[in-house]
Amino acid sequence: MKKFIFAVIAVFVIIGVSITSMLVGASRVSRYYRESDDHLRDVVVNEAEVIAAPAGENAPEIRLSSYNTSAFLTAVTRSGLLHRYWIPRGKERVVVTFADSAVYTVVDGGEDKAGHDIAYIIYQYDHHTYYFSLTGYETFQRVSQCVAPEGFGAPNEETAPDSAA
Repeated sequence: MKKFIFAVIAVFVIIGVSITSMLVGASRVSRYYRESDDHLRDVVVNEAEVIAAPAGENAPEIRLSSYNTSAFLTAVTRSGLLHRYWIPRGKERVVVTFADSAVYTVVDGGEDKAGHDIAYIIYQYDHHTYYFSLTGYETFQRVSQCVAPEGFGAPNEETAPDSAA
């Protein structure tokens, strides 16, 4: 009888943890979408500055145009975004920093078993860090185009190096 009660309790605990995990993930995805909209609104309305550090060594920092900022946020907020509790280490990464201190790090995750591309997104804002993944949208390629000097449909501006002399 004790074994039966233990098994029933274990099943309920597993179900409870699974439901809680799904609800937490859905809540974080929803918050991510809302805050991403707020960051874009700050860029459009207040002309806030967005700085990107493209992938690759010695790549200059780029000041994103509002068009490329919108394209970047569209790329990292597509449907199918999955909340993760951690992400594997990727090869290349692009870091985009907003004036309100939000930081998006997009990591190239390569391909899954079916051959679809994977991008991992690390989102840091307001003392929180969230991890997400997107599969099948060529997200890393699109983000890399958005933060390139020529941009994605509109040019960006390279930031001037600090001259400390």
